[in-house]
Amino acid sequence: MWLFVVVAIGLWLVLERSTLGRAIYLIGSNERATGYSGINTRRVLVWVYVISALLCAVAAFLMMSKLNSAKASYGESYLLTYILAVVLGGVNPDGGSGKIVGMVLALILLQTIESGFNIMGVSPYLTLALWGLCCCVSLARKGNWGLTRRNHGPVADSLPSATGVSAAVIWPRYYLMQSPPDGIARRR
Repeated sequence: MWLFVVVAIGLWLVLERSTLGRAIYLIGSNERATGYSGINTRRVLVWVYVISALLCAVAAFLMMSKLNSAKASYGESYLLTYILAVVLGGVNPDGGSGKIVGMVLALILLQTIESGFNIMGVSPYLTLALWGLCCCVSLARKGNWGLTRRNHGPVADSLPSATGVSAAVIWPRYYLMQSPPDGIARRR
């Protein structure tokens, strides 16, 4: 339990209190716009993969110590639970937004419910079906299946959706090509 708390606090500090975390959110929102604003996206993505690999290694060592053996498929039973925790925790599947606190609270809630199902004798297959249904309902409620997304053309594709940080850097490139998208005022 203490390792979970340490990792959660460490990730919160990285994502919320560092320039690396801000760059990760910007890349998740729009990688091309982030590159145009002067952030080295390749370096940030390398750090993201390094942190992810280290956390996977820690998880693998914990699973090996728990089960006294190693097998690549040991984590498959947790996959849907973690995807649902991420979705319920407020992370946008398209990228660019999400909070560690929401994911931790959703994970604690799901583990508590799953433990209650185990105590009541509910089938694990029924639990997985319930998690899948919850994930589908949550994604449909958020409208993240691409059914409600509007396309504003190449300018909007190159602008970050939520931050607006790089609009001044990218806008002059398209200034003469077409009218600005919603929310961007034409400079004179």
